[in-house]
Amino acid sequence: MEKKLILEKIPFMVSVLFVLFFIIKDCLKTYGRKKTIAFFITGIIYSILRANVISFLMHIRHNIEPVLPYEINMPVVKIFGTTPVEISGWLIVSYLGLRISHFLLKDSNIFFQIVFSSLFMGSVSFGVETTAIEGGWWRWYLILGNSIFGKVPSMGIFDWSFVAFEFLFPFVLFFIIKSNIWLKIFSLLIFPLHMFFHLKLEFISNSFPITLNIIFPYLMNL
Repeated sequence: MEKKLILEKIPFMVSVLFVLFFIIKDCLKTYGRKKTIAFFITGIIYSILRANVISFLMHIRHNIEPVLPYEINMPVVKIFGTTPVEISGWLIVSYLGLRISHFLLKDSNIFFQIVFSSLFMGSVSFGVETTAIEGGWWRWYLILGNSIFGKVPSMGIFDWSFVAFEFLFPFVLFFIIKSNIWLKIFSLLIFPLHMFFHLKLEFISNSFPITLNIIFPYLMNL
């Protein structure tokens, strides 16, 4: 049975590798070898660090063994507490967010580009998470509550969006554009601050409290 499940993952893994190949090719052409290496190394480090910090926070908050709030279905291999699927996902969606925001807003301030990347990544995550949950690729252990995103936990959508600020923003400041040292330091603090709020604010861990059935009556009265 386990062998069958692994074989069923081969088309998915081939698809991911196919996308990664063209992303690496475009990154080399656009940013050069050094920045491409920097993007993928920092992206992998961020993915591993993120997974382990979230597992540790789950351990602190719920007094359980360190575990992520979601589980990949039958991962072929694990890399320091995360999986190649997760690492590839962050790299792919982050790079697409970076390139699309620059293409559409290349004359705009870097902050507007990062915000656009965040919105793009959040939108993509809704489609990916919905497909993954229905397809059984992974499952969440969070209580959904009355989420505006259906079967997808709101925290998942917001956390995808935050990757633009936690990873892309520092990467751009350190490797793409010239920026103030204090701004660079601030960008590095976004990730630990985000994790701190996960630890302290209970409402973030479940569903965003504003739902469609609450908003709709107000909209009707406008």
